[in-house]
Amino acid sequence: MNSLKISRAMNNIDDDLIERASRTATARRVQPAPLLRILLPAAACLVVVLGFFLWSDSQKLPAGEPVGESFGVMLPIIELPDDADTGAYSMIGFFIYQERFYTHSSSFLYGDAEFAVKNLVGERIGYAKGNIDEWSKQDEYAVEFAGSIKGDVYTVKGHDPRYRLCVVNGFDMPSVVIYEWFSGYKVSSGHDLYPFYSLLDIKNGEVLSENWSNVQFQTHDDWDNGLPKKHDFTGIRDEEITAFFYDVYFGEFEYVFESVSEDFYYSGLQQAHLFVRMNDGIILELRLFEGGYVGYQPLGWFFVKIPGESFDRIFDACR
Repeated sequence: MNSLKISRAMNNIDDDLIERASRTATARRVQPAPLLRILLPAAACLVVVLGFFLWSDSQKLPAGEPVGESFGVMLPIIELPDDADTGAYSMIGFFIYQERFYTHSSSFLYGDAEFAVKNLVGERIGYAKGNIDEWSKQDEYAVEFAGSIKGDVYTVKGHDPRYRLCVVNGFDMPSVVIYEWFSGYKVSSGHDLYPFYSLLDIKNGEVLSENWSNVQFQTHDDWDNGLPKKHDFTGIRDEEITAFFYDVYFGEFEYVFESVSEDFYYSGLQQAHLFVRMNDGIILELRLFEGGYVGYQPLGWFFVKIPGESFDRIFDACR
């Protein structure tokens, strides 16, 4: 597609947000949470809140931590619970690399594993040991590539390894699974979250290029019932989808459990789901709530708020 200049006035984007996004687009200085904050002595196993990573509507994750006087929230640090709390948690697929917890992503690959190995699998950086289970001791966590899964760990071509890696298993029929880091760093606007940041290349408020090739939607009823039905948009132009992603890029993050209601998921708000195929074959799953809320599937109660025409146009077309 051709480069697209989106009017700041049309999308009601604050100039200060654009300036901040432009600065972070070229140099993103995010530091991982210290590993010692994650390795609690009394822990029996590594566990995380299901509602955070799997979007279980029946779970609540720890409150988003406000960050200073500026807007934004801190994505909760993955911690190990006391033995008495383990009933509310569950083991997930993860490994540790450079003091970051990489967890099984909701993003997936379009096409077969052969395509992924050829086009996405980059440099091998190590082997996930699969040495962690509910009986593991503290010192077993303090090892590079400790985790609950086994497999060769690779970079993903064209992606920042701080945020996204992949694990490859098998030879004749390999499997390629994406893992992402979502723990212990601040998100203020959409561009602070790597999946949202990667949708568009933006400089000084101008869209230089789009990194997506196709978007489909799924009704919430079909998604909730596990049905595979997905639909192409009708009557929606590519420019309108790009305008929607542009607003997501600059939208402010909210922790809706506090900013809206702890009954957010049970409030009767209409929902829809988007499946965004990126140019490299990775598919991102976004979750939409009426009122302008856009979330990335693993993030549970954290949403970008983008009220306005671009959201309404896309959301209405999903129903």
